[in-house]
Amino acid sequence: MGDVIGLAVGLSLALPHRRVVCIDGDGSVLMELGQLVVFGQESPENLTVFVADNASYESIGWGPKGPRPTATALTTDLAAMARAAGVAHTATVDTWEDLEREMEAAFTDGGCRFIDVRTEQGHAKVPPRQTDGFEDKYRFVRYVEQLEGIQILGLARQDRQLMKDPEAGR
Repeated sequence: MGDVIGLAVGLSLALPHRRVVCIDGDGSVLMELGQLVVFGQESPENLTVFVADNASYESIGWGPKGPRPTATALTTDLAAMARAAGVAHTATVDTWEDLEREMEAAFTDGGCRFIDVRTEQGHAKVPPRQTDGFEDKYRFVRYVEQLEGIQILGLARQDRQLMKDPEAGR
């Protein structure tokens, strides 16, 4: 949480021939607003960000009266913030028709896009994750390596040294 857009910007710059779609949440975006600045400065033409904005910290922020509201429940406009940071196309959508129009444009016209999708609160009934962030990172990187036929992560320096001199670790 809090680094999704930054990761997507890096991925879109590293793989400019790929269309990158990022799905983030309002709480996550608010946690790391600086990534909007980087997104706007870099403005990768192959990146679209969709933010599921339910105006609450529903997954992590329950209080006695239910989920705590995020700043988007009041006056904060994430699309306006992205626009001010330099993102060329921003929109806030709150109907299926508007979402379909923005999705169509994202996948046909491309360009650097930030779409704030206003949603209702509500939990999906899904089982808990069986992996942690470390495993998720390596699974994702290995997938990209296989898809692109490239090496992203090499061996750590200490492992390379052990391969040169197997006795070094004893």
